[in-house]
Amino acid sequence: MPAADANLAKRALSRADFSYINDDKLLATAIRNIVKSMQFLGFFDENQKVQVLDKSGKQRPCLDVLGDVMGVKLALTEHDRDLVIMRHVFQIEDPKDKSRWEHTSTMVASGNSAS
Repeated sequence: MPAADANLAKRALSRADFSYINDDKLLATAIRNIVKSMQFLGFFDENQKVQVLDKSGKQRPCLDVLGDVMGVKLALTEHDRDLVIMRHVFQIEDPKDKSRWEHTSTMVASGNSAS
């Protein structure tokens, strides 16, 4: 891996929280998967035009840059179908009697790129 690519991967990995991984093999797998994902998205491609500075010259948030890169690589074509699955688990506590319960909310929506 060229030095510039290694530096980019190192900077990206420095922002990841690995504190919950207590096994060296799992940590190595997680790091490999992150780098493979960055390769798939084209972060190391010479042709990738990543706009890291905004119009005023200030550094853009990492999430904005990631969104731009993913938008190019993962754009739907006219023949693709979109599928969105969201699941939220809420832990709820009654302030009066302190009783607790869990509520799960799930949404599944699909369509095509033309809609």
